[in-house]
Parts: sequence; C-alpha cells; structure tokens
Amino acid sequence: MSAAGNERAKLRATYYNTLAAGLFVSGFAVPYFIMFTKFPDVAEGAIKIWRGAGTWTRTEALKVFAQFAPLLIALFFAFYFQRAANREMRKIK
Repeated sequence: MSAAGNERAKLRATYYNTLAAGLFVSGFAVPYFIMFTKFPDVAEGAIKIWRGAGTWTRTEALKVFAQFAPLLIALFFAFYFQRAANREMRKIK
C-alpha cells in the first residue's frame, strides 16, 4: 500500500474510532439523563410492586425498556464501528 493509501486508511480508522467513542459515551449519557427525568415515575411503580401494592404491567415494562434501549443500540453500533476501525488499521503497512 502506498503512503497515500496508508493515510487514507488511518483517516478512515480515526473516523470509525471517533464514531465508536461518541456512540459509547452517548449510549451511557442518554439513559443517564432520561433516568433523572423519568426515574421518579419508574421508582414509584417499582416500590409499589416491591410492597405488593401494584402489579407489573406492560406499561411499566415498556418504560424500563425505553430507558435502556438507547444504551443497547448505541453500544451495538459502538462495537461495530470499533471493529471497522480495527479492520482499517490492519490494512496499514
């Protein structure tokens, strides 16, 4: 691979790695900030269920899933882009 090809591969690897880092950080930040706004509602339902005064409904389950879905999606794509960056780095000679 030529010097120009090596530089292109380095730039692509840096791009993929930056995407992976951004997704990783945002994957933890988004649920963290959602937790501050929606946590009292979810905690109140969890306390009722714990004390036996309430039942676990589909709505509560969807609220919990909605808080962690961004984390799972972001982590999936973060690892995908990290692997893409590693593939690009292996091309450099």
